[in-house]
Amino acid sequence: MIRVCLIIFALFAAIPIGMSKEADPCAHDATEMMQLSIEAFDKTPDSGWRTVGDIEGCEGTAADLIEAYRARIEDHRRGLIHHEAQLRAAAGETEKALNLFDQLIEFKTDAANLAYYKATRAFVARDRLALEAARAELAAVPPPDGFLEGVERFKLKYPDMPEPIWPLNLDVVEGFLNCFDRPYREAYSDECRDKD
Repeated sequence: MIRVCLIIFALFAAIPIGMSKEADPCAHDATEMMQLSIEAFDKTPDSGWRTVGDIEGCEGTAADLIEAYRARIEDHRRGLIHHEAQLRAAAGETEKALNLFDQLIEFKTDAANLAYYKATRAFVARDRLALEAARAELAAVPPPDGFLEGVERFKLKYPDMPEPIWPLNLDVVEGFLNCFDRPYREAYSDECRDKD
């Protein structure tokens, strides 16, 4: 009986007073998450890490999920690294975020993505001059072949949605400049992108 009481006490001692496990906004089933396909884990809205990462204050937990998923599948996809870096930045885990953005910059990727990674890294590092240089680099990237035709197809298929503009992510980078002194999550928001 004493042993059972000790086990029960140990279980409840791990939960802060006044908070049940169900009240934890970052709670998730890690085992289930690790079994998801890459599509469900990383690319599907309201699925995978997004069910945790979209909750303010749970960014670090979601970043840990991505790190564990990347280790499990032994795949270092650029998209997973980028999402983990963004979440680490939003969680205030600056050094980890910078290390991940350094990995992204080392990828042999297209000029637009490279400039975007440099800009995001500069924002996280609080290096305004580097951010401005990366913004200029991104703005100078010419659209890829077929981009304008792709925009026309997009407008036909999704007439109620804003059309893609080139360069991609320039609005995000301008948001970083507009809200340079704010935390990553705020600077990444539409509110910062829409400033004149």
